[in-house]
Amino acid sequence: MEQKPVRFISVSTWLIIIIFVNLLLFLFYLTAAKLPFSGAAFWTYMETDVFKLVTGSLIIPLLFSILEKRYKFMENIQKQREEKQKENEQRRRNSRQEAIKDTLNMWQELYNLTSEIIFFNKKQQEKRTLHDIIMDLNRYSSTAEHIVNKWAHQFPNLKPEDHDVFLYFINLIYHADQTAAYYILEEGSEEEIKIIQNVLFQIQDQVKTILNHTIADIFKYSARYLELQENHEDTPEAAKTLKKINNYMDTLKSWREALKTLDEKHDNFLSTAQGPQVEEVRKTAKKIQQWLRDNKSKFIYESPDFSTLEKQYYDVPLKERMAIIRIPYTRDYLMALADWLSFESASKYLYDRVHDRW
Repeated sequence: MEQKPVRFISVSTWLIIIIFVNLLLFLFYLTAAKLPFSGAAFWTYMETDVFKLVTGSLIIPLLFSILEKRYKFMENIQKQREEKQKENEQRRRNSRQEAIKDTLNMWQELYNLTSEIIFFNKKQQEKRTLHDIIMDLNRYSSTAEHIVNKWAHQFPNLKPEDHDVFLYFINLIYHADQTAAYYILEEGSEEEIKIIQNVLFQIQDQVKTILNHTIADIFKYSARYLELQENHEDTPEAAKTLKKINNYMDTLKSWREALKTLDEKHDNFLSTAQGPQVEEVRKTAKKIQQWLRDNKSKFIYESPDFSTLEKQYYDVPLKERMAIIRIPYTRDYLMALADWLSFESASKYLYDRVHDRW
């Protein structure tokens, strides 16, 4: 926003104002005191509080005008203020660009870890083992959390529920990686390992298509929109930029809802555990999930089936309970996820060919 420069009244004008105001007040003083016009009367007026207050008040801007004329005092202050404002604006722009860069690096790091699992060969672990990759995955979550915390500070136009959408897709890949790595670690058959790796490749490829450029564009347009807002430029560009952000968010939200529907059809609760005890836990868990959908303002502890779930869970042997903590998805869900994403990709390919968008 452009600031108007501060303009000062000239020194001669201030002197005339001081003389005129005091002359006017002196006449009032003579009238009120019923004194004749004389030097002695004016000297008496100069000793009054009125003279001191008025003259002192007018001398302050007079001094500023003298300083402004001699040293460009206020002009320098104005320049310093504008320079400070520009520095703050540049600092905000740099912080946002840094947050965007960190976010894209975070996504790229996850993509690279996923690729390592996809192309991992158990026979070639001299330089890097699968355990090394799993350890990096575990470290990744804390690094990613630090970057995610920047979003709220740098992009206040994006709501917490928007952040949840981004995190849904990042977690989708992250949890798929954890699951695939676990099964590859436990699996002895090379053929089965290839199947798991191909499944993970399908998930990686399709989520990349959904998220990769979309999240970059959302943050890029958000940075531009905030810059326009801070400069109080309520222009057609600002409205157009906001519309682009909302369109991108709507696309991601529609994908998320479709994927959540798929997730609800499969049971990832106690993902690696088996047996009749586990099935009972899963049935109770499904009842609680439905109750939570119908009572979104409630906590899980308020569910009438929560105590049953707790008892059934602790009835599962401790060894099985500890194993499931590290594995988010079942193998069946991993394959169903890859299958659904592949079909959606094929459908989009057919559409794009007809509409010349490929």
